[in-house]
Amino acid sequence: MHDTLIFMEFLGLAPDADERAIRRAYATRLKQIDQEADPAAFQSLREAYDSALLWVRHRSDAGQEVAIVADAPDAVTTIANEQPQAPSPSPSPEQDDPATQARVVFSEFQQLMPALPVDDDCPWQQALRHGLADERLVGISARELFEYHIATLLADGWQPGHEALLVAAVTIFGWSDDRRRVRRLGQAGAMLDVAINERATFDQQAPEVRYEQRQLLLRLRDGSPPGTRELINDTPLLEQLIARFPTWLAMVASAPNIMQWRALHAQLPGWRKLPLMVSLAKRDFATGIVMPLIWVIFIGTMILGSLIYPDTKGKPPPPAPTAADYAERGAAALDQHKLRDAIDNLTRSLQLESKNANNYSLRAIAYTWNGELKLAQQDIDQSAELNAANPLLFRARGALAYERKQYAEAVDAFTRSLQLEPDHTFTLMQRSYAYFEQHDYPHVMADTEQVLKLSPGMGAAYSLRLEVAWTHKDKAAALKEIQATLTAIPDTAYAYHIAARAYMRWGQQPEAIAVLTRGIERSPTANLYLYRAQLRPLTQMAEKRSDLAKALSLQPQSFNIVRDSAELEIGNGNFSNAQPILTSLLNNSSLTKDERSILLGLRGIAYTGTGATTLAQSDYDAARALVDSTTGLNNLCWLLATHNSSLDTALSLCDASLAKSAHHAATLDSRGMVLLRMGRYQDAIAAYNAALAQRPKYYTSLYGRGLARRKLGEHESGNADLKAARAIDTGVDAEFDEMGLKAR
Repeated sequence: MHDTLIFMEFLGLAPDADERAIRRAYATRLKQIDQEADPAAFQSLREAYDSALLWVRHRSDAGQEVAIVADAPDAVTTIANEQPQAPSPSPSPEQDDPATQARVVFSEFQQLMPALPVDDDCPWQQALRHGLADERLVGISARELFEYHIATLLADGWQPGHEALLVAAVTIFGWSDDRRRVRRLGQAGAMLDVAINERATFDQQAPEVRYEQRQLLLRLRDGSPPGTRELINDTPLLEQLIARFPTWLAMVASAPNIMQWRALHAQLPGWRKLPLMVSLAKRDFATGIVMPLIWVIFIGTMILGSLIYPDTKGKPPPPAPTAADYAERGAAALDQHKLRDAIDNLTRSLQLESKNANNYSLRAIAYTWNGELKLAQQDIDQSAELNAANPLLFRARGALAYERKQYAEAVDAFTRSLQLEPDHTFTLMQRSYAYFEQHDYPHVMADTEQVLKLSPGMGAAYSLRLEVAWTHKDKAAALKEIQATLTAIPDTAYAYHIAARAYMRWGQQPEAIAVLTRGIERSPTANLYLYRAQLRPLTQMAEKRSDLAKALSLQPQSFNIVRDSAELEIGNGNFSNAQPILTSLLNNSSLTKDERSILLGLRGIAYTGTGATTLAQSDYDAARALVDSTTGLNNLCWLLATHNSSLDTALSLCDASLAKSAHHAATLDSRGMVLLRMGRYQDAIAAYNAALAQRPKYYTSLYGRGLARRKLGEHESGNADLKAARAIDTGVDAEFDEMGLKAR
């Protein structure tokens, strides 16, 4: 793995971090982004996270939701390919207006809608992705306006296909995961928020109940008038839907048709409405309400009614999921990096349809990313037997070869895939990373140039091009790439992060802070404030606190910002100030286990600082119980080590982590830090040696070992370690200085 990667630094990771470390950083540093207040921050998060995963395991396109599965249906592909080209480099003021751009792209989406199937949300998802990827929506405000148009379209009432569009939009825009995001869409968002809740309640019903209701929903989308039998038999169910799911119902079925049903039912003679009254009677009986005598009479009348209107065959039970259903779920889970879900669903699909080459290839990728390489190879072999000329097969082969560090084989496999499916940006990015590992920088530049022609807003490509410039120590080229990034995606926070990190790499801290200030002036996001606070030196304590306060005002429930705000107070000895900041977020039930563990660990440190050792130990125990894993235990060990707090507890956490994985480089590095803090310098050197045996260019281990050697009087070897660490990361001195570990 290359020593210096901007997106790794953006996630706060060592350059050689593995997949687990990337996921840990994503969960503990950047996952809780408030999309309502700072949607650009979420985009920055996803692009950095996806770039890192692509680098390590080729998990996803950064900032793009490029599916690995087969292309969209012909109707989607054909029409999408006919979309107008992006504006010229010098657009008119009207063309440059985000509102105008959003309306144009939305209008084109509406033109596409009639060609999309009404019973499958996947093509709708692809159409929405195509719209969001449009170059004219590169600005975050334009993307938000496009999202607002979609929300308003849905809130205005059902039209053919809206039932699929609603499912697709909830998935693509993440409305279920972040309800504040949907609520910021005004009245339409408020309606969607209610509808999402109602749909969740609908899904919690028994399968046979949902099946019956879905059949009625299909009928309500048909404009033909209902017959008498339908009115008698189905109106009770319609009234139940209206009572329980009124907002969602209006979005997935025709409101005029519903009104027509109710009006026609009202015109029926009273004696013909008996089934409705009996239905209500059964409901009351089921809920424990005593039925008056009149309901007994009605039930008796129903027996007679059944002779007049004999029931036909009962409705069939809801159909079991098909192989295609499981395959769709598996592909969706794979795109979301839910690897076990992907494997399970693809396995079920293959149990029903054992000759599907695509599904074997998809499962091979899932196995590869999950570290199950033997199973991945078996699936690749099986897929090849079924279809040896499948682009997805070669993508799977490339992913597996890359994981095995067989970079030449990876390049060959990705090239074969591109021969069968040219201009596939996901595959181009994967191949560019494989070229990078081979130090074939001309091909890296060629592939990333092609990626940017196809998708000018892909931040991962700019990041990799900056890595090439850094490898060549070509500052002029790096500055050129920085400007290209800011020009291409000026409204994306990630662009300013890329630029700031690049400036920091060249030791240009003022320029890094200045470019973040530019980003804040253009779009004052919480994430940019946070990053500027992180880059400010300790001498700018007031400015750091001000930036964090502004970030916290924009995202009061952000794990990222709360953590840094609390650490700033702890670092300045203001332990009592840190405690309420942490407690406020710990009351948030949406935290992940890893995040809650880190906050509990920090609060334990704050309690320790005020002498409340019992409360501190309680928090440490609770934190450990949440993350009984190698990575989770190491996180807590490192947290205590860097704050020089409760070192005995820290050492026990590191030892527990190593008991699960004896050669875990990150934990060995953390243990070295603890022992360094404890003054056990020989033991610290041994731990750092073990870490460096796993990752020779782990700069924190080199620096820590250098400090320990100097403490033992081994100045020559210690200084050599410090020099090697600085060559890898020029900011390592400042990093250790902030922890109170100075080399000078």
